[in-house]
Amino acid sequence: FTLAPGATISGWVKRQSDNAVIPNEHITVFLATSDGWGGYGVRTDANGLYSIVVPYGDWKVGAGGNTAYAPLYYNQQSSPSTATIVTVSSTVNRSDINFTLPLGGTVSGKITDASGIPMNNVEIRYNNRGKKAGRNTSSSPDGTYLLQGLPEGIADVTVRPTVISGKAWPRQKDIYRTLGENKTNIDFVLKPGFLVSGYVKNPSAAG
Repeated sequence: FTLAPGATISGWVKRQSDNAVIPNEHITVFLATSDGWGGYGVRTDANGLYSIVVPYGDWKVGAGGNTAYAPLYYNQQSSPSTATIVTVSSTVNRSDINFTLPLGGTVSGKITDASGIPMNNVEIRYNNRGKKAGRNTSSSPDGTYLLQGLPEGIADVTVRPTVISGKAWPRQKDIYRTLGENKTNIDFVLKPGFLVSGYVKNPSAAG
């Protein structure tokens, strides 16, 4: 391998309510030409500090994972499209890329089948339209779920297609929420759908 030289992006992450540091918070660095999460990832240490080495160029930096805090992009922006670009080079490292995260909202509810039986380990995903901020979780044995750290805006809360006991269970529900709001009783009653299966074969392969 021939490794290219890199530069360092670093800073701290604190919570908005009392300016205390946030340990173990997820930081993602991705190319400035991208409009969402992806690229290089790291977590803050016990003191709320992070440091990551990236190739020279233009980057966008975001803070926030599956925690109680709403995700933000650099310069306290809620959307990657408005994030301030961070440029690093052979002569420029950035040690001032800091974040102050507000508490996000929550969405909670219960997932059952048509007869009222709780459905365990069903994946639920929250996608904030236009802000590339996603959250996901799974239902517990009693069918309940909790999504937290949600940003403001219009979002899709989706029970992702899954197969349980040989049946497919697709369902989706749209909601609107504002920053810091808690939505309860966003329940799903799933009904069996259709299960399609098959295989893909390379026609040029032998056999």
